[in-house]
Amino acid sequence: MLDPQITLFSLEATSKPTINPRPNVLLLKSCNIYVFSSGRIYSDFEDMTFNELNNNNFGYGSLDIEFAFINNATKKEYPDFYTKCFVIRTNKNEVIKPMKLSNKKNYSKINKNGELVIGIRYYFINETQISAITGSNSILIEGFIALEKPQNVFAVMCQLEKRNSKWKITSAYTYKPKYAKNIKNLID
Repeated sequence: MLDPQITLFSLEATSKPTINPRPNVLLLKSCNIYVFSSGRIYSDFEDMTFNELNNNNFGYGSLDIEFAFINNATKKEYPDFYTKCFVIRTNKNEVIKPMKLSNKKNYSKINKNGELVIGIRYYFINETQISAITGSNSILIEGFIALEKPQNVFAVMCQLEKRNSKWKITSAYTYKPKYAKNIKNLID
């Protein structure tokens, strides 16, 4: 007869840390657009985190675009970033393709939802561009970003639609291009 106090065998299992099923993935969660920084109070910190697509030589104001990502592409929580080859298209057939002169690294930030935020800023060059953006119902923004180092390149596409005077994402994609080995070598 067995004694109920005796342990016949003991099995201890250790669990391995959960591995993200999608390593190196950059998932676009949201996109915010601000024309003339409407509804925002100026902040030096905010200004440091926007990459300028062109120079402010015109005096017509700016279009600020913020992309919020779930970042599984880098180990750093706050990776520096680079941008290149951005294009802004509207449903009114307006195409804005700035010619970027420099490609300096910029600072990223984390929003209240814990998402990585990357900002780009475009300075309007004339009244026609302003009315094309403010008068459009749909905008498509696409370009390349590199996180942490110029060699970690991703393509980003985001289409937004204006509803009740607010921009909402209708479709958004990220892509890891094999041909783009270094963002500094891409040509605008």
